[in-house]
Amino acid sequence: MKQIIFILGILLYGCQISINTPTGYYTATSTNTMTPTSVIFKTTIIKTSTATATFTSTKTITPTITNIPTKITLTPTPFDNIFNGIRMNYFKLTDNKVYSVGEDIWFEFEIENITDQDIKVSCVGSLVNDYKSQCSWGDFILKSKQILTWKDHTNIYTVGNFKITGGICYGNNRSNCDSVIDLNGFSKLSNWINITIK
Repeated sequence: MKQIIFILGILLYGCQISINTPTGYYTATSTNTMTPTSVIFKTTIIKTSTATATFTSTKTITPTITNIPTKITLTPTPFDNIFNGIRMNYFKLTDNKVYSVGEDIWFEFEIENITDQDIKVSCVGSLVNDYKSQCSWGDFILKSKQILTWKDHTNIYTVGNFKITGGICYGNNRSNCDSVIDLNGFSKLSNWINITIK
């Protein structure tokens, strides 16, 4: 029994223990001193970089240049389209500019009284320069702010190149305007239009 107790004492190593046996108390005491073993923990330090990555492009980008066209403002041939308070808003041919001898040359025009008074008009129509005038309306009153729109035609019986315009004859009456063939007595109120008679 003593031997068993001795062995238990060795196994307990450093612990003092009393065992109650039927024959008495046996005490096992270790004569060895336990020295605590130092445990060294290895600490691994992970270094975190605080540097900021910089991207440098080695490719040179050349911008594409788009040519922007310059806006061109076309200025019409200047003319005075107002005579004695009457304005010609437009004068135009309704078809081509090449005609046969004696063929109808159709044109359209519009005049407007821009004053606050009524105006007497001797003749309004077309003029083929150095050839003839064409009175579409004559000896009438154009009331204040009134607009007259008309379509008419003239004829040329000679081969050649001519120019036609719209306007007002300022003779005393329509009969006097019938003999007008140039700007002496006829107020040109639109641009010249070139025409050809074959």
